[in-house]
Amino acid sequence: MPKVLEIDSKNCSGCAEDNWKCCFSPEEREGFKTLGNGSSGDVLGFKNIAVKSVDLDPLRPKSPSEAHDLDKRKAAAEIALWRFTTQEAPIAKVMSNKGVGPKVFEIFISENDNYGVIKMERLSESFAHALPKIKTIEQLSEVEKLIDQKLNLLIDAGYTCVDMRPENIMILRDDHDLIDDVALIDFGDNFCSIHGDADPTPAHASKIG
Repeated sequence: MPKVLEIDSKNCSGCAEDNWKCCFSPEEREGFKTLGNGSSGDVLGFKNIAVKSVDLDPLRPKSPSEAHDLDKRKAAAEIALWRFTTQEAPIAKVMSNKGVGPKVFEIFISENDNYGVIKMERLSESFAHALPKIKTIEQLSEVEKLIDQKLNLLIDAGYTCVDMRPENIMILRDDHDLIDDVALIDFGDNFCSIHGDADPTPAHASKIG
């Protein structure tokens, strides 16, 4: 049985957007650019941070005529919250702590608009972008070893993930512009499964060191 990651709530209000973005500074809100749109949520970026927002009320009424189907909306919201607290957020936290994925700085739920939010390190160069620049088999082999190391760390932590595409592998470079490390991204609950006794504890992950 997957363990539930207890996540702190925040009141994100008091700005023009009146949603989860209010928990970020005016500079961040004005600078947010869309980095990607996925089935489980959108990713925005500003300077060196990326923010994934997950709608925890996926059947929220778009018009007054939809508001009457309360039972259906409640069930969808419960499923979305379960997926976020047992898969999406714990996997992001594990990947951060194990050095497999981007560093996660904060995870919280915006209580006024019911969105799950993951604030993390922004990585800008994918393996798909870097691949044409790799000129030798030796260089490619080194990158493959780094990817294997990350996957093994994730498996050891109790997670098995698929959807291994060059777009989902990010490249980190050293001061000499050489490939120094890799990070895996976009492994939400659509592409990851839990095996063994994966444990997302400690319970409160709103501030992750």
